[in-house]
Amino acid sequence: MSSYFEKFDYWAALWGCAIMIGTGLVLWRPDLILPSALRASGFETALEAHGDEAILASVTLFTWHIYNVHLKPGRFPGSLVWLHGKISEAELRSHHTREWEEGAKASE
Repeated sequence: MSSYFEKFDYWAALWGCAIMIGTGLVLWRPDLILPSALRASGFETALEAHGDEAILASVTLFTWHIYNVHLKPGRFPGSLVWLHGKISEAELRSHHTREWEEGAKASE
């Protein structure tokens, strides 16, 4: 079961992709996307939204990752799984319950 943090990650990624794709299309081909009356102001608005979303996504992903991987209680000072590829059974059970259950069923 996904936590609210994971659900937020997915919704934020979906929303961010929609903003970046929509504004990117406007920046790429404003003559096809925008009516001529809105071309100048629409282009400037898309440029601002595209840049702001890129900064927001970068800062959010960086801080979210630093907290969840390195600073979160129970994880501090960080997991070394990425370094050696091995995970303890206790960490597998607490952080990756579904994978632990599948492994337990397979070993029976």
